[in-house]
Amino acid sequence: MSHTKTLLIFLLGTFAVTDGIKCIYGADNGWKGWHPKIFQENAYNRFCLNITMPIDVGNSTLFLSDVFNRCTRDGCFTDKNRTACCCSYDLCNSTPGYIRLLFIPFASIVTYQLLAV
Repeated sequence: MSHTKTLLIFLLGTFAVTDGIKCIYGADNGWKGWHPKIFQENAYNRFCLNITMPIDVGNSTLFLSDVFNRCTRDGCFTDKNRTACCCSYDLCNSTPGYIRLLFIPFASIVTYQLLAV
């Protein structure tokens, strides 16, 4: 079996076996340039969530899975100076720059495997 077929079967198997959603977990406490380093996989929730609220030094964002079961669809809503955003794919509740950082090693490995065929 070629490397491409092996990689494809592995990736499809990975998505088929995973029941839960993997979310970023943590809080930036208003620190600019902070990147979360903890991932939480939760088999009982279908959504990741981030909640942004004002604090003394600007805004703080809390990253977690939807443990409150408030999310019914992807999107954001605002309530009393807080904005909550729900999303339904792995690691979607991070900042866009951090997702790009996670994508680079994954893309490099896939490209290497495809070129090695």
